[in-house]
Amino acid sequence: PFYLQENEGLVQDICEKYTSNHPSDDEESTTCNLADGIYTTCFTSDENDNSEEHWLQAELDTPASNFYFYIKANLRRADARPTKITVSGSNDGTTFTQIGQPIETGLGDALFFSSDVINCGAAYKYLRFTVNSVNEGNKAFTMSEFYIMPENADVEHCVSTIKKFYGTALYNEA
Repeated sequence: PFYLQENEGLVQDICEKYTSNHPSDDEESTTCNLADGIYTTCFTSDENDNSEEHWLQAELDTPASNFYFYIKANLRRADARPTKITVSGSNDGTTFTQIGQPIETGLGDALFFSSDVINCGAAYKYLRFTVNSVNEGNKAFTMSEFYIMPENADVEHCVSTIKKFYGTALYNEA
């Protein structure tokens, strides 16, 4: 998955183009960690701010109308893994439109999660992933890796291969 992100990812400069409405002030928890290929680093939203749902937002290098996203869970924080995510799109970075229904199936206990292709109906420059719930407790979430990839034959083949490789049992085990 890391090489897929590196070669095909819709966001190449993760440090500059991933943002969160409630980032943690922990220096070891930065959005840069979400595409470093190192599964022991992570991003965690602020555990002390539960005023609203937390989200991760990406500014795409080129607007996209269809895409996949991939999550590698934080191995040390099973309690803050997303269990429900709402995806929204925008072209101005301010006004967002919800894309489809919230995603729940396969999240939470999954060590690795690859979405099915998400069809937006329009091309968007900004994508927002609102974490509606986590495994336990508050609204803070954590992820080790988070990639956004275009819909194309090469990516489809890779995502399919990743899912086959991990299989249903391992793919969903924490």
